[in-house]
Amino acid sequence: MNVLNEMSYIKFGFFRNSRMVFHATVGIALLVLASVDPAYGGSGEEVNNLLLDKQSWAKFHVKEKVEFDWSSRDLLQVAAPEEGRIVYQNRIPLVDSRITATFDFIEHEPEDNTSAGVIFHGVDDESGEPLRAEVYPQRELFVFGDTSETFKRLPENPLHYELDIVFEGEQAVLYWGGREISRAGVQINQANSSVCVFVSQGSIQVSKVLVRQRSDANTILFREGADVSIDVGDSLKSIPSPWTDYWGTHYAYVEGPEDADPHTRYSAVRSYGGPHIGIVREEKRSDATIRPAVFDDEEVRVDIDSFRRESNDGMQFVSELIPELIDYDLMAVWQMHMRGERDGQLFFERDVYYHFLSLMYQQWPQVRDHVVWQVGNELVSLHWNPKLVNRKKFRNMRPPEGLPGNQFNKGYDLNWKLDFYINHWLAPAVQVVERVSNERFGGPNAIPVAVGSMNPYNAPNVWFLESLMESSFGDDAPAELRGDPVWKHFDYLTVHYMFVPNSGSEIRDRMDRYYEDYLKTGKVKGIWITELHGRAGKGPVTILASGFKFLDWVVDNQLTADQAKVFWWGERERAGGDGMDLTRKMGEFFGQSALKYDHLDSDKADVYVVFEDSLVSTRALVCVIPNEVKGFVDFGSIRLNGLGFEGWNVEAVQYSKITLPMASELSPEVSEGALILPLNRRITEPFLIWLKK
Repeated sequence: MNVLNEMSYIKFGFFRNSRMVFHATVGIALLVLASVDPAYGGSGEEVNNLLLDKQSWAKFHVKEKVEFDWSSRDLLQVAAPEEGRIVYQNRIPLVDSRITATFDFIEHEPEDNTSAGVIFHGVDDESGEPLRAEVYPQRELFVFGDTSETFKRLPENPLHYELDIVFEGEQAVLYWGGREISRAGVQINQANSSVCVFVSQGSIQVSKVLVRQRSDANTILFREGADVSIDVGDSLKSIPSPWTDYWGTHYAYVEGPEDADPHTRYSAVRSYGGPHIGIVREEKRSDATIRPAVFDDEEVRVDIDSFRRESNDGMQFVSELIPELIDYDLMAVWQMHMRGERDGQLFFERDVYYHFLSLMYQQWPQVRDHVVWQVGNELVSLHWNPKLVNRKKFRNMRPPEGLPGNQFNKGYDLNWKLDFYINHWLAPAVQVVERVSNERFGGPNAIPVAVGSMNPYNAPNVWFLESLMESSFGDDAPAELRGDPVWKHFDYLTVHYMFVPNSGSEIRDRMDRYYEDYLKTGKVKGIWITELHGRAGKGPVTILASGFKFLDWVVDNQLTADQAKVFWWGERERAGGDGMDLTRKMGEFFGQSALKYDHLDSDKADVYVVFEDSLVSTRALVCVIPNEVKGFVDFGSIRLNGLGFEGWNVEAVQYSKITLPMASELSPEVSEGALILPLNRRITEPFLIWLKK
């Protein structure tokens, strides 16, 4: 059975709202999120998702102790006490092909020997054994053929893996997170090979096994009738703030002429100046000025430039960075670290921060509009380890009897951790900030504070966040805070890795609920995603997929850039290109223009539209995202009704997870008042079309 032939092509008559109207337009850019992979034939590629052919999956050997089943969402679930293989019984050619296997380990925490991956019977590695791509999450180890490579698990999603295996002649290449991990010499000794997914000593849920095969360059793969027609009218929703104001990054600072206008890429920077910038530890402040005790019993040493970043290539001092924030009208998110150690655990150094903040706001009072103080990073994970315990030991611990699994993580009873965070870190930090705010600005709320970030895509983080928002300061907190609801003393709720490309409707539902419960009610001023993209991100591909999920949430709830913001992390060089180049290009394209937006959805694809809101519109984007399971969209042409004017210049740019962007030209046609863009291709990954008059 050819799964591809059983799939119907996409038709765009299923959308809830089929009319989209632009003003008279001078320039337009069109973005199709799903491009032809340039590594797989210029005109297209055959794409099969083998999981759609459920009846062709079976145990590799009847004697193997392996169980498999299909979930309600048609995901393949596999469990085995030893190694167990589930094979796709229809053999397929692997010459010049690319396999994408996406799966999740479904244990709370895998054992040391738990592994999973893909085996190719009919393709041998250099030792003569069937080629396998295998990941050991607990060991942080990839095995590919005869090679092995260590890696760092993703704190944002440590049990989720998407492996890309590309066959190139006598070599196979393993990619993960958009990066090349390893190469293996191979011999394809059968014209058609078997593909197995396997797990050893554990359980996995497989969401995708895609096979992409190069096609003849003269073959047109799109299905007849797959044309898109967009009317142009005046019914789109407004985006409340300018484009660039919604986007931030990490670590960047103004380095030279190339950054003369950083607002083309971002409006805010988390950890502005570099990784781990903050007040350095006590032993590195030995030459600083002695300051009197205010809250605790001992004098402290601290100056303005005790807040700095130290690295092998020099230092970044806060006295250099603050003028940049003011001059370029940027927002920094800086950490109030818990770096003191006492009686075997961490404590917050109130007097150090009190004197530093007093000096800072005395010298630069206007910086209160340019800095948000965040109290903690990924509180539920071992990024915050207040008991200073052995991380590897804690990582393998199970919940004690009687404690629900969502209240335990990485060795910590989250009830204890939540109480310790609220009363021994957040409370003293808030006490210091509000004291300085009163003294410098005449009120307690002039200096903005963000609560420490959480990752509420999993149960322990959801419990922690929602419990924190319902908590009050306890008896261990400073007297002036005891009994007050926690939310009354910070401005921004911060989360990480919401709206990742493969996130489902439950993430959007949760973010909508946080908007209703916390932002709409006035408990917080904003909900910021202070990390998105991550090590698993794939550069421009992830920027586009995650960015439009976020933007859809923003527009549906009409959120300003102060109420909602994304800070990209790790978006730079990837196999598929530099995400920062794309954010710069999009920022330059839209600038500070007022924008309109619409989102049309169906069971086949999502279509997003952004365009300049003016009498003569000069910029626009149209973004099409095919259904995640199907994995491709067949396009004939895109017809933009109402834009049928001569003189358009068109440039198309293809994006891929594992190959660099490739530019090409399209030849638009004008017919009956419409601009027609002939694509005539199969699209599987991001494909951008920029049009200018």
